[in-house]
Amino acid sequence: MREEELEFIPFWDKLKKSQKEMLCKQTKQIVLSKGDRVLPCNKDYGCFFIRKGGFLALLSGESDTETELFRLRREDIGVLDFGATCGQEIPEIVYKATTNADIYMIEKSLFSVLLENNVFFSEYVKKRLLLCIPVLVSAIAQRDHYSLEKRIATVLLSEAARQRSSTLLLTHAAIASKIGSAREVVTRKLKEFSDAGFLSHSRGRIVLLNKEKLKRL
Repeated sequence: MREEELEFIPFWDKLKKSQKEMLCKQTKQIVLSKGDRVLPCNKDYGCFFIRKGGFLALLSGESDTETELFRLRREDIGVLDFGATCGQEIPEIVYKATTNADIYMIEKSLFSVLLENNVFFSEYVKKRLLLCIPVLVSAIAQRDHYSLEKRIATVLLSEAARQRSSTLLLTHAAIASKIGSAREVVTRKLKEFSDAGFLSHSRGRIVLLNKEKLKRL
């Protein structure tokens, strides 16, 4: 791989000549289509950089459900070898391409070498992890410890704050994706909320009628 192909990497000018040469030898370009996935359990690669396109990081759950975590865009890094960065493997995270994408995969051995020997690379990776780890921890906590009612109520109240309205433009499928559940399960629970007077809902729209009751959940 030629050096000019990798110059988009944010810390490229901070690398030693020998490290740039290793990157050229131990980096693989992969072209993905929308919907394709990159799995962190890959034994050969430690991370990937996005040259073009976008990704959604997902936390795998039971019954093939998935919870949205965070988005990655051009020049972002997707960590695959969590063991080298935070001491613990997290095989439940997958990266799903939200558009056609062009990524550069860095071999696992080189990823570890750069973490240990280049402070700019190490700090860059750690800063990216600091942004995503709290989201991951929160998602795992909700999935493993919170009841379905609490998780749905949390999403509804968070969306109300984000949209600054009690009338939410929000689909059942979107809620299901955020909490790692199935759409049909969310629909049944929203009907229960509606029967209890918490909210009303129609296609793509939810109106919160009693936020206090939702907060008490």
